[in-house]
Amino acid sequence: MRELAEFLPVDVQCRLFASRSSPDHPGWVRVLGRLGLILVVVGVVGEWKYGAKLEDTHNDIHTLDIAELTAAQRKAGDAEISAEGAADAAGRAQKSADAAGEALTRVQEKALALAKQAEEIDADFGRMQWIISARRVRDVDGLTTDLKNGFKGQRVVLRSYIGSQEAFWLCRQLVEIANNAEMNPQDECATQQITRVPVTDLLISAPSHEEAEKFAWPLKKPGRVAGYLVEMNEGPVLTVLVGVKPSFPVWPRKGARSAPEQNK
Repeated sequence: MRELAEFLPVDVQCRLFASRSSPDHPGWVRVLGRLGLILVVVGVVGEWKYGAKLEDTHNDIHTLDIAELTAAQRKAGDAEISAEGAADAAGRAQKSADAAGEALTRVQEKALALAKQAEEIDADFGRMQWIISARRVRDVDGLTTDLKNGFKGQRVVLRSYIGSQEAFWLCRQLVEIANNAEMNPQDECATQQITRVPVTDLLISAPSHEEAEKFAWPLKKPGRVAGYLVEMNEGPVLTVLVGVKPSFPVWPRKGARSAPEQNK
């Protein structure tokens, strides 16, 4: 009856249990009446007490739901921030990759330009070597063997122009090679006057065009007599005239540095 004491004052409880039924009623009616009243009071007290507990439980559940919802919202916010950060990082990475690709393209273009420039420089260097170098037979043994096999004992006149030192030394080298090939060379190097502008590297004369062409073939193999133009005509004796090495104007390449001017 502790719950009843919390709900009803003591004097009310005393009056409740001290009240009597009408004397006309049987005893069991009075007992049932008091018992029913007690049950009603107990029901009201129980409803009040457990209703309060139910409300507390509901409040606890609501608080827990709010906490879980808040935590879920916080996690969702963190996930969104992380996703945005990842997207920004991916964007920066893509920009870096694009920049690297553009830089690589520029490097490749520059490398191709440098390779082309190197090829042009190499070609210019080769031409410059030809211009400033003297003509010499590099494959002396090969030329000696070919002349010995095809023209042994044959007379050949070797000539060059007066005033061309470069042609003179090539003419003298050919005389020496003809001697070693057991031909019959006649040395007339640096004896010819220039009467017209020479346009050939070698002028070969022979009794027939076929014989001149036959003699020119071993001279123009790789490593033999350098040059581009060989003229052939008919004459009474096999003759080789070493022409003047042609000169070419050398123009400065566009963008190349000019030579420093000398102090006057």
